Amino acid sequence: MDCEDRKALLAMVASSKVWRRAALPILYRVVRLSTTSAMTRLHHIFDVDPGLVKFVHEVQFKIPPGGDAQHQALCMGLTHCLSAHSLRPQILHLHNLTDIDREALGKSLVFGEGEAMVPVVADVRQLKMTSCTFRFFTGFQNVLNAFPRLEDLTLDAVSFETAKPTFSNRRPVRLRRLTVGRHCDIKTILSWCLRITGDEVRLLTSIALQSLGTGDLDNGGLSSLGFLRQQTRDLTLGLNLIDVPKPFLHALQGPLNLSTFSSINVLRLRLLDLQPHSLRWVTPLLYTLVQSGSNSCSCCVWGMPSRSITTLIFDVWLFNAYQLQIDEWDNIIMALSALSTKKLPFYPGEAMKASLRKIVFVQRGPLDIFRARETIKRRLGFLDSANTVNVEVIPPEA
Repeated sequence: MDCEDRKALLAMVASSKVWRRAALPILYRVVRLSTTSAMTRLHHIFDVDPGLVKFVHEVQFKIPPGGDAQHQALCMGLTHCLSAHSLRPQILHLHNLTDIDREALGKSLVFGEGEAMVPVVADVRQLKMTSCTFRFFTGFQNVLNAFPRLEDLTLDAVSFETAKPTFSNRRPVRLRRLTVGRHCDIKTILSWCLRITGDEVRLLTSIALQSLGTGDLDNGGLSSLGFLRQQTRDLTLGLNLIDVPKPFLHALQGPLNLSTFSSINVLRLRLLDLQPHSLRWVTPLLYTLVQSGSNSCSCCVWGMPSRSITTLIFDVWLFNAYQLQIDEWDNIIMALSALSTKKLPFYPGEAMKASLRKIVFVQRGPLDIFRARETIKRRLGFLDSANTVNVEVIPPEA
């Protein structure tokens, strides 16, 4: 919600009782706290109207630069605000957390004594951590111990000076979704995730690796991903690569060979850069879904299309219509054709039907959504017109 949207909602609240009832759930759905004055103001609002608490779905807590005393006051203020009004957000977003803040936060994340101690954040199901720094990996683990019902974990620019997991969690973490963004030690995070989930690892069916670089593909960075292939139903990949480096080609024979993900239903590819040299990884990755099966003949170029994937999503940042006219998109479209065809070329007899039913483009760039839809539909129109797949173009919020 930007500043203009907030002003419009505040105007609605002041206009009439009907508009007030409509605007309040939107206005207080996400609460952002970064100063003690903001916490004091929110504390006062909830004192005056306790009914607003039930609208809070997400709390974003951003720790600004400052001294240890200021950080400690902020952490205490956050937990006081949560506990005083029985505020139970399902999503908590922590920005700029450090070891010092974690210790201050950890001391105030629970209330009660002895066995009666209950985390203030007991109902948090989704935790997001952005730009957080820990000296030891155990500091990161200790934060997660405060969230007994955690199911969805998102990490972006989370670093550890000593990245050696100790696997000392008090309880198994029942994660269902893991999202790893920029500047994270993916190898350490994935291996830690396998260990701390224990027998509950089968619940982890959604994995998003949003910004993989060459360094992540080297030295077995994705080796733990192989243990999650059989259960992954929703996979997101974004690769920051120039051309097609050797580590990527090696990964296609191992952890990024998508034909080995037997249960995958939704594949999402984040095309972070639409320049030709940054798109060359897409086509070979898609062709791993068009595997050579045991029944395919030796002359079959593509083999059998994936029998599990039903939806393919592209996140794109379109600035103009010409970005889709480059030759690399011809290769991508050929791979999409192979994935969606019902009759495979060069295959004798009846071919198996491909399971791909929908290709979705999520337009995140400044190009108008109507022009983006027209451009993409024209480029992939033959797939849509042949009734093999449905091509959709939607904005991010859809």
